[in-house]
Amino acid sequence: MGKAGLALAELPEGARVGTSSLRRAAQVKHMRPDVECVSIRGNLATRWRKLQEDEGMAGIVLAAAGVARLGWRDRITEYLAPDAVMPAAGQGVIAVETVADRADVREVLRVVNHEDSERAARAERAFLGALEGGCQTPIGAFAVCVGRAIRFSGMVCSLDGTRMVRVSHIGEDPEVVGREAAEEALARGA
Repeated sequence: MGKAGLALAELPEGARVGTSSLRRAAQVKHMRPDVECVSIRGNLATRWRKLQEDEGMAGIVLAAAGVARLGWRDRITEYLAPDAVMPAAGQGVIAVETVADRADVREVLRVVNHEDSERAARAERAFLGALEGGCQTPIGAFAVCVGRAIRFSGMVCSLDGTRMVRVSHIGEDPEVVGREAAEEALARGA
């Protein structure tokens, strides 16, 4: 969300951009090495207020889903495509955890489960797990199911954005897809 309605590529050289995500900051720095990414915390209303109050901040990078939930779509100046700023593994997935011995609950959940979303999330989590990454690591993962095939894209970036390794992989077994993509990323210097 650019304060002056500008897209990321249109921001002036050396612009300050706020984000609470190391992953997003690293990818923004990869695209725009001249931009200064600064940490911005709080709920979305607080972040929006901070953007407006800080004369030196040109914009903030947020997850569009949260902005849309607040009815603020008109404040979004640019949607960054997953191939530009890859989401975190499992971003947007809703999960329900239950006790293992509750077959009755598992049966109810099976009925409402979206199998393609589950398979995509499993591939993304396998990638993250094989890289031993977490929320403090700039790792992105994005999987889509097309029939039985899982089309996976992954990214590992240095904190300063100077080095990025991107991989893609297609397969049917979610854990194999994620693990093999991670092995390729490691082989390429991630």
